[in-house]
Amino acid sequence: MSFAQRYSRIYNEVYRAKNYRKEADFVLRLINPGQEKPLRWLDLCCGTGQHAYYFARHGHRVTGVDKSPFMIAQARKKNRKLKNTCFFVHDMTTFRRKDSFDVITILFHSVCYLKHKKKLCILLRNLKSMLRPDGKILFDFWNTPAVVMSPPRNLVKELSTYRPRILRVTAAMWNARKHQAKIRFHFIYKNTGRLIFSETHAINCFSRKDIASACKKLGLKLRRTGAGFAQAPLKKDSWYGWCLLSK
Repeated sequence: MSFAQRYSRIYNEVYRAKNYRKEADFVLRLINPGQEKPLRWLDLCCGTGQHAYYFARHGHRVTGVDKSPFMIAQARKKNRKLKNTCFFVHDMTTFRRKDSFDVITILFHSVCYLKHKKKLCILLRNLKSMLRPDGKILFDFWNTPAVVMSPPRNLVKELSTYRPRILRVTAAMWNARKHQAKIRFHFIYKNTGRLIFSETHAINCFSRKDIASACKKLGLKLRRTGAGFAQAPLKKDSWYGWCLLSK
């Protein structure tokens, strides 16, 4: 069984404490304040469809995309009772549709999985081509100044609902020159210490300046930025940032 298949099975347990509903409510208020009209919504890197579920519950027509077929299988199962969702297996950088969208979201700092910062322009150019004239793009990211000041740390998380108990051991390596983190996940049985599987993720950081520069090149407008899933301003010590773009 591949890492992707194994990880998709325990993904929701790993992020059990993540409040998808609260995050989705914030995005909805930011994107569509006081409007009742259903929107055509593209949710890239949708994972197991947790955010997509709440967007669809508000009446929006949601297209979810993820490169993992196992994640998409979970997303389809999660949203099976909703008639206004559809899900596709595809990479976020090359996904295209003839349809245009009112909203495009890339959440859970998935933009940071781009291999290098130049890829941000390529991604945003593609998204712009699918965006309606009054459409909006929203994504969150690791904020470079904050990560430089406080790089990722090694962590251990217990998946308490599994029997036998499983630990996720996170080993973080920080490249200060490239502003890139390599995060190695090890999943092991708590009682024996036996390794189940492991995987390395390369994560790039972005600053407001990086995003503003990409927008300028592509003729996009950087409407707003903030910290976390809140109205708080994006500061140098804000680890997680978000930005709202438009044509």
